[in-house]
Amino acid sequence: MSVDRKITCEDCKEYLWIAQGGCPPDHEGTFYSGEPHTMAALKHFLFKHSEHNLKFVPEHYADYLEGYKEIDADNFKEVKR
Repeated sequence: MSVDRKITCEDCKEYLWIAQGGCPPDHEGTFYSGEPHTMAALKHFLFKHSEHNLKFVPEHYADYLEGYKEIDADNFKEVKR
């Protein structure tokens, strides 16, 4: 069974769905690096939260994520400067 994985910012209470797969170290899973919109959302997320407390968590942390805002990579539009 595939497990969704999210990167979270504990300081800002936000998360981004970024991967699927088994439990490391047995199976690394799939990191969505081939999707430009997902990588743009991840880049924005990492820079925005660069000095914050980040976690990479599996979906069974659903209770942990209650009250967190999801950053939707599928609808993410990178702001050009």
